[in-house]
Amino acid sequence: MNRLRQTVLLIIGFLLVRMATATTCTWTGNWSTPPSANDDVIIVQSGGNLTWSNELSATVASWTQENSYTNTVTFDTVYTDSGFTNFTITGDCVISNGTWTHKDNSTGNVYRLHVTVEGSLTIESNGTINADAIGYDSYLGPGKATAVASGGGYGGEGGCTGGGATYGSILIPVDCGSGGSGSTGGGAVYLVVTGTTTINGVIRADGGIGVGGGAGGSIYLRTGFLAGNGSIHAKGGPMSNGWTGGGGGRVTVDLTNSASFGSVSITAFPNVGGNHSRDGAPGTVLRVTPSSSELRVDANTSDGTTAAGTAVPTGQTWQGFTDLIVTNFGHVKIPATSTLNIVSPTNIVGDNRSAMITVSGNLTFGQTITNLNGGNLTIVDDGVINLSNKLTVANCTYKVSTSTEIDGGDLVVATNATVSLMKIGAGLSLNSLTVRGGGTVTHEPNTTIEQYKLDLTITNSLTVEANGRIDVGGRGLTTGLGKPSSTYSGGCYGGVGGADTEGDAGNTYGSITNPVSSSAAVPRDRAQAPFFFVSTGPSPTTEPFLLPPPAATTAPDLVAL
Repeated sequence: MNRLRQTVLLIIGFLLVRMATATTCTWTGNWSTPPSANDDVIIVQSGGNLTWSNELSATVASWTQENSYTNTVTFDTVYTDSGFTNFTITGDCVISNGTWTHKDNSTGNVYRLHVTVEGSLTIESNGTINADAIGYDSYLGPGKATAVASGGGYGGEGGCTGGGATYGSILIPVDCGSGGSGSTGGGAVYLVVTGTTTINGVIRADGGIGVGGGAGGSIYLRTGFLAGNGSIHAKGGPMSNGWTGGGGGRVTVDLTNSASFGSVSITAFPNVGGNHSRDGAPGTVLRVTPSSSELRVDANTSDGTTAAGTAVPTGQTWQGFTDLIVTNFGHVKIPATSTLNIVSPTNIVGDNRSAMITVSGNLTFGQTITNLNGGNLTIVDDGVINLSNKLTVANCTYKVSTSTEIDGGDLVVATNATVSLMKIGAGLSLNSLTVRGGGTVTHEPNTTIEQYKLDLTITNSLTVEANGRIDVGGRGLTTGLGKPSSTYSGGCYGGVGGADTEGDAGNTYGSITNPVSSSAAVPRDRAQAPFFFVSTGPSPTTEPFLLPPPAATTAPDLVAL
């Protein structure tokens, strides 16, 4: 007992000595006492700009930036493994007014704002962490603009034809944004907070202004809890003279003890509205909780001019999130050497503003595609699809192109969904296909040549439920072998179309045992009986279903074989 009492007394004595020796260092344009120890209490009260360099202590006990301070604190924290890499606050940090930032970069990732708060971080309404336009300089960086009047890229591609490429991590973004035409990219903010982060002000890393705007930078915030009604953003830089903006940056907010992001706005918008048809593309916003992770691509536009995309960087695989939300004309691209791995129970969610995913590389599905608000999410696939389980397509359009491979999976086409084959030879090989009520399987419309067909190979079962459709009506040829000579006569294929006058109808053609051709149309219409072919394995649950062509206005003549 005496030994325990002695131990307690020693601890109390140590704490009292520490409290007695802790120094309060106040900045009013000069230090009352220069900070030099890990237990210093920092009060930034008034005065001019303050630079916190490696000559000062890298660790302090607390930080209070009072409302009377309206200037900027610049931290000289660097990317390298040595030197002043991280500023640590062992207690709480309050920024009531004024700004935090890092030193300006130029040709590379040299400086970033890297701060650890072991207590809680509060940014009041007049407080700002600002890394705008302190990334890569004009025409510099991995996503630099490659032409005049083009935007820099990072999380999203830059605007115009010479817009910069995407790069970096979506999980832990740490890079600066690249420069556009005459503009600088956004900087980099990396914050780790043990307690609660309350943001009523703003954390920002936007690109700079130029003929082509700079790309947004990066913001990584890992915190126990998030509260407040402020904002976090890494936007693409604006354009001067009405040209084109930069692509958005990358933002990740990782909550370690909570599922609520409060009312804090978190965005990585591009800058849109320039003179070019290709605006910059949105960056990535990843919101992580202990039980979920949502990746959002939001172009924040209503006019559909964002032809640039949010591309998975070359050679990367995106995976590990539970929801992918593509909205407001957002456009996710999967290049030839890249992969998007959608692991069950991931949902892909679009909206009613023409969201799109374009596949040239690899897209691996776990379970479900869904679509929010009955919208218009389009997946254009010209790559390799790996479907290991069941894929349910609902409330969207899934366009399958030439080299698509869907191996061993079960495809369900549900309400308000369309699966459409885009090119000749684009067959689908499935374990099973179910077309539910309101779902449609079809191919793209043909015009003057027989380019699109529907070719399905199904190992087990094909089920077409009530009001479900395998429907290729009206998607045949606008001309062809069976085209009639009269404007008012019907097209031909298996039978002769109705004729305005004798001899006006076209000729029949094709095989009766293996019909694989599209039909011809009247001069002002499209053929009503195109082609589809379904090959199933043993014991299909229902027969394939094809909508009949419209009734002819006159009885067709038959031509002998």
